[in-house]
Amino acid sequence: MTFNKKLAALAFLAAFTMPAAFADDISPEATAPPSTPPPVTIEAPAPDVSTTTVQTTTTTTTLTPREVKELKQLVGHYDWIKALAYTKDGTRAVSGSADKTVRLWDLASGKEIRKYPGHTGQVNAVAMTPDEKYLVSVSDDRTVRIYELESGLPVSIYRGHGNIVTSVVISADGTRAMTGSYDRTAKIISIPDAKELMSLEGHGETIRCVGFMPSMLKAVTGSEAGVLKVWDIVGNKELLSIPAHTDSILSLAVAPDGKVLTGSRDLSAKIWDTDKGVSTQSLEGHKDWVTKVGFMSGSDKAITGSLDRTIRTWDLANGQPLVELEGLNFGIFSEEFSPDRKQALTGSNDKSIRVWSLPD
Repeated sequence: MTFNKKLAALAFLAAFTMPAAFADDISPEATAPPSTPPPVTIEAPAPDVSTTTVQTTTTTTTLTPREVKELKQLVGHYDWIKALAYTKDGTRAVSGSADKTVRLWDLASGKEIRKYPGHTGQVNAVAMTPDEKYLVSVSDDRTVRIYELESGLPVSIYRGHGNIVTSVVISADGTRAMTGSYDRTAKIISIPDAKELMSLEGHGETIRCVGFMPSMLKAVTGSEAGVLKVWDIVGNKELLSIPAHTDSILSLAVAPDGKVLTGSRDLSAKIWDTDKGVSTQSLEGHKDWVTKVGFMSGSDKAITGSLDRTIRTWDLANGQPLVELEGLNFGIFSEEFSPDRKQALTGSNDKSIRVWSLPD
């Protein structure tokens, strides 16, 4: 990769410019505990589940890059920023850091509002319930913690994972959270009391990202091995195991109509029909890992962010890229797009959070 080759020496000294999901790989805490079986190197789908290999429509259009504008920096963390989430009105944001803290920010003033105490390891992901009553965070310390967003008070703790917890997503009704882990399981827990409702088991490697389907009857998980699994979360049954990417799936998003978008370390993003287990589009053009993906305007457009320091938007009606935005700084460990997709947050290894304006 051109970017990494140019800055290889600096990258190794700065713990390498990897996405939030991978920053914990270099931590001593990433070692599996004695009770956890050694990780396998090849993911084998369950023999009684259909496995689908597919061909996709590939899009590689050259764009004229447009510059993004930095609006402000949020300063307060004292280690790299690994997780970011906007409130639904786009005026505030939550961050999680390798400094083991979770913080709430006012984006207009750039000031920190409060901290959420408790984690003893790096914070890898954060999410809020749709009513923004509760905040959920996950960590290298193997816990899932639930807080009251406004008061900052801790509500409950889940300790059922056997290793680092990498990811979290909250159901549309705000009553459940799903988490992924190095222990190769996804857990569904209740909100706010953090009781385990279900354990999804079948991946052979770390689960990097998780998502609920709109019906709330199914879920999807993406793994280190590039495998996308579809689950029946009523009967706790694996439905499909798809060799989706040739490298790790770093991010996924679910559209209102049920389309699934994945971003990977293989430099591509793909759209999936998870009923059929097939990819309908492959969005190619990024020159480094695709670390963040999302849908825009319902299910008609997509947005992707990459370690190549660009953000791209895509027209999914024809699979064509619309805009390439460049100008993001070196050292991006996490990204998040505002609900209206007019701004982006990036978390850096210089310990800052930057707010960017995205041109139309």
